[in-house]
Amino acid sequence: TLDRPGPFVKLAWCPNRSGLLGALRKDSSVVRLFDIQQPEPDLTALEDDITLPLLEHTIGSKGKQYHSFTWLNAQPCTMLTIGPEGDVGQVTICERIPLVLGLLLQCYLRLTLAKDLSPLGEVSYGSESGLFHCAAEAIRTSDVAGVLLGDISMRMRRRAMEGYGLDIAKNMATVKDDRELLRIWKWLEMVSRLKSEGKLKRLVNNPFPGVQTMLELEKGDDGSRLFHSLGGDIPRRHKYISEARTSSMLLCGWDFDETDEGSLDDFLKRLELNNEFERAATIALFYGHVKKAVNILLGGSSEARRGDPQRAGQLNLISMALAGYSDNQSALWHEICRQRKDEADDAYLVAAFAFLTSDPNDFETVLTPKSKSGLLLEDRLASACMFLDSDKLLGYVNDLASRYAKAGLLDGILLTGLSEMGVDLLQRYVEKTGDVQTASLVACFAGSQGLSFIDRRFEAWIDAYSELLDSWQLWNERASLDVQRRSGDARPPSQVFVTCNYCGKSVRAKRRAGEGAEEVA
Repeated sequence: TLDRPGPFVKLAWCPNRSGLLGALRKDSSVVRLFDIQQPEPDLTALEDDITLPLLEHTIGSKGKQYHSFTWLNAQPCTMLTIGPEGDVGQVTICERIPLVLGLLLQCYLRLTLAKDLSPLGEVSYGSESGLFHCAAEAIRTSDVAGVLLGDISMRMRRRAMEGYGLDIAKNMATVKDDRELLRIWKWLEMVSRLKSEGKLKRLVNNPFPGVQTMLELEKGDDGSRLFHSLGGDIPRRHKYISEARTSSMLLCGWDFDETDEGSLDDFLKRLELNNEFERAATIALFYGHVKKAVNILLGGSSEARRGDPQRAGQLNLISMALAGYSDNQSALWHEICRQRKDEADDAYLVAAFAFLTSDPNDFETVLTPKSKSGLLLEDRLASACMFLDSDKLLGYVNDLASRYAKAGLLDGILLTGLSEMGVDLLQRYVEKTGDVQTASLVACFAGSQGLSFIDRRFEAWIDAYSELLDSWQLWNERASLDVQRRSGDARPPSQVFVTCNYCGKSVRAKRRAGEGAEEVA
């Protein structure tokens, strides 16, 4: 039974579309359409009154009345309307297109739709004129599938189900294909390791400092800064040494004792094994070892000859050019290399020749090589700690930190640490990417390691991520997050206290600080 106010001047079923009823009330400006969804007959049903699913919509426009209408037999879902003055119009009703989507989009749609989907990875859609299919292969190659599978909510959910939480080793394995996320977890792992080894000794309140935080400790501490000749094959270069600079270089991953040549060799060997020959050779030059840089490039040329002949040829030429190095600034070698250094494709090779040919007091040109790619942030910072004086170094680091924080680039955590500017950087990252998951997990991990700097945004991120886990019904992941988040607490705060019925004071001993719960009678 349709309970609608009348009076109706006309009711008519569509002749070529089942379940579609047109209705027109007197002096109405719209024709009402009732799309009645007829279920399959249930012979076991005992009820006389069955409530039918009903979709209702209207056609028409304001200020224009209809006198009557009629369906056309020849055209599906099409009617003619007649106005009071005899004007005739034709209206085609757009057909509903129900979708059945397959396995490829099933993960996404289960977040929003509670219905079974095709197990074949297809999309099917139908109307009165037939049923149509879109094959799974076409879906996989479509832009829609790429957008859905690459959506941040899909990626966060997938990472959560893979164990993305407060276990750094598991997190690095989970995000191994995402360079930006991998770097922030590597940074947290490195800081935790340096703390456990006792190498970061000048920390006060922030257990997760950045290079900017460490260098701030050098202000006004001129007695700790020493100016040394670089020595080796490049005696005209000088470097700065201080405890803050050394700690900053440790944060950048340059975790070797420069007084121990074997320690530097081990570091360079790791880079070679990772196929980073240009980077290894440039760092060897920063420590004054020209011959070592030449041997690294020759080894890289031999290694690349099997898979990348073009790179092998370039490394061979560069090694020969380096072999002719002379410390005499007026030599022809310096003149030619100074003119041709920007022609190299690799930023490290450009920086290497800039280092050898530029003025000893000008290291800025080395930090900004003219190439398609730049030096890694950690290498720029570590080398700047070696060759820039305090004023230039602090200005360079502060400028970089500000730019990375404004851009919301997670690499900038190396600069800012989890300071106030670091939290601003994370906030900008969340606004830019929607990845509240990573921000909340970083906040949880830092809190569990004793971070005393508290920001209200930490709680906002954690609460938002907890609600996401609840909405995805990932109860185990939510419980694990809560347990790990509280694992650093000595004991949970008291929730209930016994009070005196007469004076209302607590019966127990004086409340300890930090147990901020309400007393109840």
